[in-house]
Amino acid sequence: MAEFGLNIATASRAERDLNDIKAFVEMHIEQGPLLESAGCSVGIVDAIKGNYRFSVTVKGKTDHAGFPMAGRQDALVGAVRLINLQLDAAARYRAEGTLLTVGQIETSPGLENVVPGKARFSIDYRSPDLTVLKELEKILLDQMKTLSEDLNLEMSHETLLVIDPLPLSSDIRTLLIKSAEELKLPYRILQSGAGHDAQVLGPGFQPPCSLSPVSKAAVIALKKIRAGKILRPEPMFFLRLLSKFQTPTEQSRNNNLRNGEGA
Repeated sequence: MAEFGLNIATASRAERDLNDIKAFVEMHIEQGPLLESAGCSVGIVDAIKGNYRFSVTVKGKTDHAGFPMAGRQDALVGAVRLINLQLDAAARYRAEGTLLTVGQIETSPGLENVVPGKARFSIDYRSPDLTVLKELEKILLDQMKTLSEDLNLEMSHETLLVIDPLPLSSDIRTLLIKSAEELKLPYRILQSGAGHDAQVLGPGFQPPCSLSPVSKAAVIALKKIRAGKILRPEPMFFLRLLSKFQTPTEQSRNNNLRNGEGA
């Protein structure tokens, strides 16, 4: 940082007056298949899904694999049953765009000839509806209590992450739609399942931010602009949107870019 004339000691003074910020529009590649499958160049996001994340621990009793099935307190069996119940619960809210992921699972002692005495797994909920996220957490606690009693196991959970959903600016979304239509670009309204800068910055100022993920083709096209090659329609979408927030001088500079001058 010092080589570029930056002083880390004064970083805390690097701030902007929020009154000077008209909007925050983030461009990001879509982390999913929807745009490609729909044949759309541009996705316009109306909300970023909230993310509730938990770690669940199941404790039973470690035994040799020769121990009778009827008397086991198998922690992994309890974990698997809970995961299946959770998948069923999340499926009831799938129409609302709710997602559930179990990305980690581990057992102890982790030997092929030993009944697991302990199991731990993660649960990741994502939904644009705060009520759904809170309801899934309640369902998780209820299911843990029931299974603990039925299987003679101990179950506990730890909260790892709580991020509420963020609805994005309808005014900026309207400008995004208008820009796409003016350029005759196929677009789709989306919810973002991944957290982005807009989710962090959005609550900090008004109007709220917007986020515009684009297909891989659009990102490649943006790289071609920097290389001085052919300008494809997708980058024009963002220049058109930018012009709606700019002064006449800034608009003139972008017109030169579109005409291939000063790139």
